[in-house]
Amino acid sequence: MVKKCDKKVACSIEKKAQEEVDELYKKQVNLKDVSKEDIILDVRSHGEHSEVALKQSHYLIELNKLDPKKFIKDYGIGKKKIHLLCASGHRATQAALKFEAAGYENIDIISGGISEIKANKLEKSAVFSLERQTRIGVGSLILLSLLLGHFASDYFYLASAFFACGLIYAGLTNFCGLAMLLSKMPWNNK
Repeated sequence: MVKKCDKKVACSIEKKAQEEVDELYKKQVNLKDVSKEDIILDVRSHGEHSEVALKQSHYLIELNKLDPKKFIKDYGIGKKKIHLLCASGHRATQAALKFEAAGYENIDIISGGISEIKANKLEKSAVFSLERQTRIGVGSLILLSLLLGHFASDYFYLASAFFACGLIYAGLTNFCGLAMLLSKMPWNNK
């Protein structure tokens, strides 16, 4: 009976973690109060992390890929304090609820998220995010094909139509061949 009750509690916490949270997690800490022995886990996307990240040591696992039990086991966390970080605190709150559902309660979120951390504690990347690179690439190709269509041959207008169809397809299917190609470029694999 107790196991069944515990499972229901864990399921309700997990369900709450998957829903959008209105209030931030109850336990919050400032980055300056985080000990070097503690664990910082960033739950933002790889794209967000590539634009700006903490200078100090931390782990990065996207919220939708986070499995708290696996994280604790794989990285030998034991009883160490885990501080969760995202852009503003909402995804960190969802991650904290996932950890609670997994039975780990030595957690808190970094208050204010990455947007509240002072610039001297952050590293900004010189590389644009993959999404921005894709927009720049497609925009440039469309502009080039329009210019070539006007000055060289009407056939270049077909290239603009091709790129426009690619954008529509990417929007409908969430698959973009250009983004996949750009992700394999050396500047995106550092």
